[in-house]
Amino acid sequence: MDFSWLKKYSCIDDDFVNNRHKYKHKFTPIGSGEIAEQEKRMRRQFPRELKEFYNQIGYGVFGVNDCTYLNYLLPPRDVADSVLEEGIFEYNDFLDEIDMETKMIFFDTGDNTFLCLDLEKMDDDGRCPVVYTTDTKYVCLARSLDEFVRKMDESIAYYADLW
Repeated sequence: MDFSWLKKYSCIDDDFVNNRHKYKHKFTPIGSGEIAEQEKRMRRQFPRELKEFYNQIGYGVFGVNDCTYLNYLLPPRDVADSVLEEGIFEYNDFLDEIDMETKMIFFDTGDNTFLCLDLEKMDDDGRCPVVYTTDTKYVCLARSLDEFVRKMDESIAYYADLW
């Protein structure tokens, strides 16, 4: 799982404020200690593909110059908060519509609309489908995080027409 291609037009340093127009995406690197700390805290592992993305790229915003959607790939701490229903996820009713045992929230489109990794359908390489799910709806948006990231790079809101 190689996400290094994403670095070429993504701001991953402190140069963003003065050169926002140059960048398509904005990511913040994280250390492997943060990943391990959050896995311990939530008592479960991140899927391998998400862990690779965190290690190679970090977390942050796709389409940073587009204000239509938030498009925020959550940091490990926020993912753990969603699993544990803590922090900003403590009193959110939308979690009642997501089976948090089999899904892992990882992406915020804005307005409390979250995309998940479907842990039930994880393959042997640690790839999970990216889904939008509620009590009454299940839409597969990509077969893997890699496919999702590539689609996001091509069209910032490709998913909006699918649900």
